[in-house]
Amino acid sequence: MCFASDEILFVSSNAERKIYQILIEMDGVGLVGSVTQLYAYPDNAAKVTSMATSNGNLYFSSEGAQERLFQVNLDSRVVTCVVRASSHCEVHGIAPFKQGIAFSDPRTHQVKQYSGSAGVTIIAGNGKEGTGKGNGRFASFMQPSGLCSELDCNLFLCDSQLGAVSLITALQGTGEFLKSIGKMYQSFAIHKKHSSLIPLQADQYEANLKSVADYVNCTVDEVKEITRKNTTNGPEGTVSSKTASSVQMVVDGVQKLNNNIQLLNRDFSVDLESSMTGQVESLHSTHHHKHEGGAHVIDYIRGFGNTVKEGLNQQVSTNNQQVSTNNQQEVLLSFAIQFN
Repeated sequence: MCFASDEILFVSSNAERKIYQILIEMDGVGLVGSVTQLYAYPDNAAKVTSMATSNGNLYFSSEGAQERLFQVNLDSRVVTCVVRASSHCEVHGIAPFKQGIAFSDPRTHQVKQYSGSAGVTIIAGNGKEGTGKGNGRFASFMQPSGLCSELDCNLFLCDSQLGAVSLITALQGTGEFLKSIGKMYQSFAIHKKHSSLIPLQADQYEANLKSVADYVNCTVDEVKEITRKNTTNGPEGTVSSKTASSVQMVVDGVQKLNNNIQLLNRDFSVDLESSMTGQVESLHSTHHHKHEGGAHVIDYIRGFGNTVKEGLNQQVSTNNQQVSTNNQQEVLLSFAIQFN
């Protein structure tokens, strides 16, 4: 399915091998569609996998004996095959992009573009399986499939095998921003499906988080200077002032936590993955379930400490591991300091 306007949708039926037009109207309560058959599938198109409209034409990719990209002139209703599948090209997901059609090619692990003047060109991908990101010529994908576009500037690609969505953009600032934010994900050991990540040491993740905060503050200051505004709230093309404050709060909190831990045990290393919201809130919810609300901060910390210790004991019992009393006290103190 794809849309031609706010009132017109195009829908394909693989069971009937036909393409329909749906004219949408308001009946005062909801939407009502009027369906009209437009085209029958070409003989060599067994199944339509994706559809899009561009420059007065309807495009659709097909599966069958020969995967192809078809162009349908909406005025004359003439169907033309514009891209034929080969050992070096396969058309899957398609999207309108810069006076042409961008499409994913699972066979060569690339994203390509078709235009009437230039034919087929490569947008991104080095032709090899991989998860590399960066410059479009050197990036790699595993199984590119679904594709959509945004304002002729950005492409969003679904990688089915990797279970991830990649952003393809010509905007250098966007790439730098995402690269910087990725350092925060790395610091907290957040990683993609089917991949692993080695936890960073304290000095490494502290430096990562500080660089993120510095980058955010720098970009916000530049936008303030350009727009001559004292604060940012989102529409100015950068993060809001609350987001910048939150990033700085995370940096300051991690530094304070590490400093307090080092005063007690210089050999103890904090794993930031254990400080993720899901882990900490699970412990807080367990504590709230067992204790009445409204307790003093000191009493809450003492009770919360026991909750953490019980959780550690349960985990040790489940995994048949031996954890010394000293290590339990160190982890307990880490949570107490972080909460405080």
